[in-house]
Formats: sequence, C-alpha cells, structure tokens
Amino acid sequence: MVDQEAEFSIVFGAPCHNIGEDEAMACVAGYTMINDVSARNWVENFQKTGDPDLNRMGKQLPGFTPMGPVIATKDEIPDPHDVTVRSMINERVMQDAHTSDLIWTIPFLISFFARWYRFMPGDVLSTGSPAGVGYGRNPKVFLKPGDVIAVSASGVGVLSNPIVA
Repeated sequence: MVDQEAEFSIVFGAPCHNIGEDEAMACVAGYTMINDVSARNWVENFQKTGDPDLNRMGKQLPGFTPMGPVIATKDEIPDPHDVTVRSMINERVMQDAHTSDLIWTIPFLISFFARWYRFMPGDVLSTGSPAGVGYGRNPKVFLKPGDVIAVSASGVGVLSNPIVA
C-alpha cells in the first residue's frame, strides 16, 4: 500500500531553536520538495493501535522520502506562501494545490517545532501534504513497479522517481 505525498519543504540555513514567528524566516536558507512516500498499511496499523511509531516507521523504509531536485534559495522564492505544489503518477495529476492553502504559515511551523527541536543548517522541515494522496481516493491509488511519480513546486522544479519492486 505504497502512497505518495508532495510536500513543499523548508531548508534551514542557520541554527534555530526556541524562536518566535517574527524570527523564523531568518533561519531559512531555501526550499525544496519531498515526496513523503508512505506505507499505508503501517499507517492503518497506527490508526488501529494508536502507536505513533507505526506511522513514523511507515515513512522510513529504504528508498522513501526522496528530496529535490534542487534547493531554491529564499531570494528565488520570495513568498513561500505563493507556490503551486503538484504530484503526478504516470502524468496523471494526483495533487494540485497552493501553499496559501496550508493550515499553518511557514513562520508558525518553524516557531512551533523549534520549541522542541534544534534545527541546524541543512535540516529540512516539511510543511505537510495537500489533498489528493492515493489513500484518500475512492478507489484508492497505490504506487506499483513501473509507475513514475513526479512531485513539483513552482520555483523548485520537478522531482521524478521510477517505482521499482
């Protein structure tokens, strides 16, 4: 039950810990894309048991979480809340959204997670996935060998990965 999730992501350029929203963007070097590949059968087990480790483990298998294709610098994307995010499987659009639709702003996300984590240059924080993942569809759509998954963001480019057994 392998699924995809296109996620616009923040790349840190400075240490960041216990800061306010007004300071958050000073820690950002740029942005990239993550394909947050998920083994949904692990996620289903999480939903049944409530064990959060099952959810995390379903996202950490070998080959999961490709990133790229580049890091766009902060000056190349001056407004990270004005970016189109898409995913496609075999050229079929699965997700098509805009970062202005994020539940939380990027400064809020950075400030919130920096309460617990000490982000260092090169660390990456994902903003989350828009609607359209395969698990949420009826019928469900999962990746299979031979598929090509492409995630993209305006200003970052397209990250394309073939699916192999």
